[in-house]
Amino acid sequence: MLAELPGISAYVDGRGCNLSTEASEDDDEERVERQEVCQVKALTFLSRPPEIREMRKGLVIWKYRMVKEALHERANLLEIAPHLSAPLPIMLPIYKWWQLPYYWVGIKLYDLVAGSNCLKSSYVLSKSRALEHFPMLQKDKLVGAIVYYDGQHNDARMNLAIALTAARYGAATANYMEVVSLLKKTDPETGKERVSGARCKDVLTGQEFDVRAKCVINATGPFTDSVRKMDDTNAPVICQASAGVHIVMPGYY
Repeated sequence: MLAELPGISAYVDGRGCNLSTEASEDDDEERVERQEVCQVKALTFLSRPPEIREMRKGLVIWKYRMVKEALHERANLLEIAPHLSAPLPIMLPIYKWWQLPYYWVGIKLYDLVAGSNCLKSSYVLSKSRALEHFPMLQKDKLVGAIVYYDGQHNDARMNLAIALTAARYGAATANYMEVVSLLKKTDPETGKERVSGARCKDVLTGQEFDVRAKCVINATGPFTDSVRKMDDTNAPVICQASAGVHIVMPGYY
């Protein structure tokens, strides 16, 4: 179907953009999934002194900006998709008395940075109250706990909602489609080559075909650099991969 489209105003490669906004502006639009990846999460911040004093100032500024941006994104998701987002209380058990004021200050700074976007104010729980909520906690030397609020978001359903909204406004969407290479043509005004589409591959059938567009958007998340290098092999790396760990426990914990 996509290979048979007569012309495309904008071609969106990936999942890291608001496709529904783009689709409402142009009747024909194409979107290809580079990979099945997209996780939008607010970041958890605890104030910790840097190991190297010389890096202290730059590290603090960088961390502040990162957390500020994440909190803004969290507030935005809670506003535009309240049915897929919700505040999530997180309890941090404390086992040493000195940790109580230390973490309390750090988490209050988190609330302060959030400003008007703060979900709920953090608070301290006694040992008995902490064990009421989590009876499987190690009781020995437990001092109490601190509870702060972050955001929980269903990213898979959000991506599906964006794709369906884009299709509703006239976009042609495709899943299990991979970009093999970028198509280029010479710009008559500048005489330089510019990207004019992409060579795509249906990973289910192995079929390849060209999709041409007036505008190509690289929104491939962690695969940003690999697509950029299809355009310019000497393009500098601008995306740093990161990883997180999630542990799911039974409800009785």
